[in-house]
Amino acid sequence: MGRRRRKRRSMRWVALFLLVAFFCLIAQNYYRTHGYRTKRNNEEHIHALVASGEVKDYATYLLYYDPIEYRREITDRYCEDCAKELEELAQYNPAVYYFIQGSMHESEGHIGDAKAAYEKCLEYYDPNEKNDIYVAKMYGRCCYRLGIIYRNKGDYEAMKSYFDIMAAILKEQGAMSDLVNNYINIVGEYYEIEDGTTYATALAEEMVNLGNAIEYDDKGYMYYVAALAYGADGNSAMFINYIMEALDEYIENGEVLAGEEYNACLCLISIGHEYLTEKNYDPARGYLLEAYGLEIADDTELNAEIKAYVLQNLTDLEIRAGNLEDAGDYLSECAVWLEYENRINAESDRVVYRGLRAEYLCALGEYEEALEYLEEAYLTFTRCQSFEYANYDITIYVDYGNVYYGLKDYETALTYYMSAKALTEFRGLSNKDDYLRGICNCYSAMEDYPNALHYGEVYREYLNNQLMAAQSTQSAFFEYMNNQQSNTIVKLENVRGRMFVVIMAAVSGLLVLTFLTIQIRNKKKQIEVESENFHKLSEVDGLTGLYNRRSLDEYMQKHWAEHLKSDKSVAVVMADVDHFKKYNDHYGHQMGDDVLVAVADTLKSSCRKDTDFIARYGGEEFLIVLPDITKELLKKVLLRIEKTLEEKAIPHEASPVSDILTISIGAHICSKAEEEKDYEYAIKQADNALYKAKEKRNCYVIDQ
Repeated sequence: MGRRRRKRRSMRWVALFLLVAFFCLIAQNYYRTHGYRTKRNNEEHIHALVASGEVKDYATYLLYYDPIEYRREITDRYCEDCAKELEELAQYNPAVYYFIQGSMHESEGHIGDAKAAYEKCLEYYDPNEKNDIYVAKMYGRCCYRLGIIYRNKGDYEAMKSYFDIMAAILKEQGAMSDLVNNYINIVGEYYEIEDGTTYATALAEEMVNLGNAIEYDDKGYMYYVAALAYGADGNSAMFINYIMEALDEYIENGEVLAGEEYNACLCLISIGHEYLTEKNYDPARGYLLEAYGLEIADDTELNAEIKAYVLQNLTDLEIRAGNLEDAGDYLSECAVWLEYENRINAESDRVVYRGLRAEYLCALGEYEEALEYLEEAYLTFTRCQSFEYANYDITIYVDYGNVYYGLKDYETALTYYMSAKALTEFRGLSNKDDYLRGICNCYSAMEDYPNALHYGEVYREYLNNQLMAAQSTQSAFFEYMNNQQSNTIVKLENVRGRMFVVIMAAVSGLLVLTFLTIQIRNKKKQIEVESENFHKLSEVDGLTGLYNRRSLDEYMQKHWAEHLKSDKSVAVVMADVDHFKKYNDHYGHQMGDDVLVAVADTLKSSCRKDTDFIARYGGEEFLIVLPDITKELLKKVLLRIEKTLEEKAIPHEASPVSDILTISIGAHICSKAEEEKDYEYAIKQADNALYKAKEKRNCYVIDQ
């Protein structure tokens, strides 16, 4: 019985094999009759067709069966008679003729003629007619190229219209793989334009769903483009999800697949850049260094391109992290790799290099040299016809702002920061950190405290929104992982002996969620530190480090009544640098700033650290509040101020009072008798005393 059953099974397998072979022969005959060729680049096959007389030559084959490939091969050695073929083609297949004409015009830079030819080609499309797959692809490609032409003209509505027509044509004709190809390009076009990220992410989802359904042959790049769209939209959870999916396509058993080094590098760099944007430098450095360690064999130029790109990101990272020695090393190495780049868009990398060199010099305090590099970068950037990095003009404006801020030209710096702000808001971008910080610093340095306070609140709100976004990302990732686990369980319900997979999926999800929780906790701490730093910035004068006018008002409103109720007196002191304008005119504004810092240090070292409140009142004027003080003790403090400044012996050749820098001081001691009066009265009395002191200069006057 057992032997017979085995024989029957063997006979069944033989019959099944013969049946499959029979259908294969039918399919082969069908495809040969209809001319579908999946191996379009097989030269021996083409020569066989020509020898059999089925087609006249390679050009005719391409014209009939693949007009897109014909356009690519139009200068190939097989197409010496293409011009003649085109003339004949215009008579019996005008649609293909106009498509090829449009491609040729576009490649030659005749965009108007290309647009007219593509539009003429589309006039021959009949949606009710079932076209050859290659002809359908041709019509789809025609719409795509028209969309790109309108994109370059800034007409995004027309661009979207042609992209939608392209999708409809390819869906109607069943050219799904080509539709995914075009979706990949279109998503890349959308997430780089103003307000395009929402549409890009929606299209990315449709692209991924379609690609998975048809088992698209380059899922890695498809996932990579979807990740970039979500990254541009600020959705970190989906970005990480898709970039990891892409990386999985290029890695097997922990090793990068041969020939996929370039794509794996792009994924690793993107992950590193995402962490860099979030100021999470350690994991960013890890991913970038891993990308740098990959070698792209047999392609020196491509290897140079990827190495330069990684080094640019590493340089940016180390500048932000304050590791300037490492940043300098990476910059030098980047310059070496750029020498090997000869591709068309290599100029973009050279612009970025000059910009990074400017940022590096700015961090070192070498602002004049930084400005020279930045001018070179900007000039080259404006001349680039096709620049590879989106929104780089915003980066340049922020860099200009940083350089001019370092040069203490605060008005010019503010102008550049505001330009970066305007472009960021116009394009709907989310990263506002650099320019908001710059605007706050400028207004504070210019002593425009109302605006400094306003933008400080905007900056603080931005930091809080970042924290909320991070928490939202965590929630979204929780939901995503739960869905993944639920889907896995449903698939395994009918399969025995695979519960180990479920357990591993749960453990993996727990590990990932734990990691993400740690990341968000770190992000929250970072935002709290940023918020605290800004709060200090809003209270402190940017030049001297003393409290500013706003802090003085807050201090007085909070403590003045308490000081007057005390058994001891409170004093208000006004100090003014003698002949400060003459000092500025004689020595320059930079030296003038240094003098104000020196005077501030003198006041801080001469007053009581625990009780006295010192503020820069405006310009070269300073105000001190000394609670719980007697007249004798006040005199000692004022004499100590004069003596400390005298010991500094700061030259002042333009002063008619002394050959060194001096100050005049006016003081008012308040008592309980003034309890009904506000602090502005005390300040006015101190100012009157200062006026009397300035009549003599280099002295103090106490008004009681």
